[in-house]
Amino acid sequence: MRPHEMENIINLLKTSPRAEKIFSMADKISLQVLDGHEDGLQLLVGIKATQKLLEAIIERIEESALNEALLEGKRFEKFGAKIEVRELGTKYNFENCQDPVLVKLTEQKKQWSDLEKDRQNLLKTLRGKTELLDTETGEIINALPPIKTSKTGVVVTL
Repeated sequence: MRPHEMENIINLLKTSPRAEKIFSMADKISLQVLDGHEDGLQLLVGIKATQKLLEAIIERIEESALNEALLEGKRFEKFGAKIEVRELGTKYNFENCQDPVLVKLTEQKKQWSDLEKDRQNLLKTLRGKTELLDTETGEIINALPPIKTSKTGVVVTL
C-alpha cells in the first residue's frame, strides 16, 4: 500500500460519521443497492472485509487508545463522541475454590445438560406425533417433533 493510500484510509477513519449520521448514511448506501445502482453482493464482500480490517486494527490499537483516554479522565467528550473508561466484562474463575458443593453442583449441571441434549436429539428424529415411554412415570406420552426454523443468508469467507 502506498503512503498516500494509507493516509487516505486513516483520514477516512478519523472523519467517519458520528452517531447521529451513521443510520442516515446506512440508509443512503442501502438505497443504492435496493434501487439497483450498486451490486449488493460486491458491497457485502467489501463490507465484510472492512469489518475484519477494523476488528484487527481495534485489537492492535486498543491499549494505546486506553492509555490516551486515561490521560483525559474517566468520562469526557472528544472527536464527536462520549468516551468512558471503565471495567469491561468482569469474569470469575471458580476452578481454584476447592468448594465441594460447587463441584457437585457443576457435575449435576453437566449431567442434566447431557440428558437434555440426548432428549433433544431424540425429539429431532421424530417425523410426526410419536408415542414415547416416560421412563420416570412409566406412562406413554405423545411427543411432537420440534419446530425447525432457519434463515438463508450469505456467508463471506475472506
